[in-house]
Amino acid sequence: MIDTNKGGLYAEYDKLLNASQAADLLSLKLSTIRRLTYERALPVIRPTGKRAVRYRLSDLESLLKKRSQPNAGRRAMKTPEMMNAQEHNAQWKPGPIIVCLSEVKSEAVNWLWPHYIPGGKLTLLIGDPGLGKSFLTLDLASRVSAGTSWPDGTTGVHGNVVLLTAEDGLGDTVRPRLDVAGADTSRVFAITGVRRKENAITDLVQLGQDLQPCGIVLKETQARLVIIDPLSAYLGNTE
Repeated sequence: MIDTNKGGLYAEYDKLLNASQAADLLSLKLSTIRRLTYERALPVIRPTGKRAVRYRLSDLESLLKKRSQPNAGRRAMKTPEMMNAQEHNAQWKPGPIIVCLSEVKSEAVNWLWPHYIPGGKLTLLIGDPGLGKSFLTLDLASRVSAGTSWPDGTTGVHGNVVLLTAEDGLGDTVRPRLDVAGADTSRVFAITGVRRKENAITDLVQLGQDLQPCGIVLKETQARLVIIDPLSAYLGNTE
């Protein structure tokens, strides 16, 4: 980073590019420009008395040129991270990944059940055995499948549901409960296991190694709600 006095570059300050303009020129995210600046991979100008840094057009054009050059017969580099791949690999060390909250965009919560169950996030239902946790989850599944309102009267959502249930039989427990609760069972799908090899027996899903096939099911069904009951049965060997 170059810190100048009030002569020379100070007078040209307004003619230099800001971070947003640099990001547009390089077709990069603004957060990437800031990271490159922090890592001193991109020269910047900061005259005395000015808070925001600026970028020379010539420096950005030089970076563009480097990105477009093939690397010894390999594919042309797409991002600044690839320009010094070997050097980065040599310097790589395990450690924390840090995100500056000034670069995080605030978003509203996408609620499945307003103020109780957020969409696209993990919700844990915890309690002692015999209190009706499984019964409650099937009531929620019924409401989503049929598009009926939530217990507090708020408008419900209508969509498909995916179940992973290890303790209750589908025919003698799950289906009867869904019927009583008024579910649209054509919208409820149960993952009963996974076959990892041809002609192999069906194994119980283990989330640690079966996320990909489960993800395929969620994508194909476009599930609005996924119920795992109980979660501990699908964690596999956690020792």
